[in-house]
Amino acid sequence: MDKIDVSRFVRDMESTLRSQAGAPPRHCREILATCERWQYDEQLDDSSRAKVRRLLREFGDGLR
Repeated sequence: MDKIDVSRFVRDMESTLRSQAGAPPRHCREILATCERWQYDEQLDDSSRAKVRRLLREFGDGLR
C-alpha cells in the first residue's frame, strides 16, 4: 500500500503556527496534537512524518 503524502496540510499547519507565534490560541495546540499523532502514523510517508516532528521541535515547547 502507498503511503499518504500530507505535505500540503503540514505546510498549512506550519503557516498557521508561524502566524500565531507569541500568543498561541487553542487552534495551535490542536495543530500540535495532530502533529503528535502524525509523527508516528505509519500510513503517512516518511517525509510528512519528518516535517511534523520538525514542527513539534520548533513550536511544541512554546505552545503548551
